[in-house]
Amino acid sequence: DMANCWRLDWGDTPSSLMNHPLSGITLLGLLRFVKRHRKLIDWQQYWRRLVFITAMSMFNTCLSVVETVLYGGRIHCTYINP
Repeated sequence: DMANCWRLDWGDTPSSLMNHPLSGITLLGLLRFVKRHRKLIDWQQYWRRLVFITAMSMFNTCLSVVETVLYGGRIHCTYINP
């Protein structure tokens, strides 16, 4: 059936790699976050999550540069009614 044709099956994806609140962070933001909370991070337990979020942050940083080039002027000129 067509409904299942487009369904993606990710299998048993560890929850540590799914929908993390930091998955939209840029690399600079992540570095600041890790610097601030480095003593609270269990590096052995969460290294996979940190690798994934680091990779995502590098991707997000590249996209943020593209978005700034393409839409920066429009964003700057946008008026927000208080």
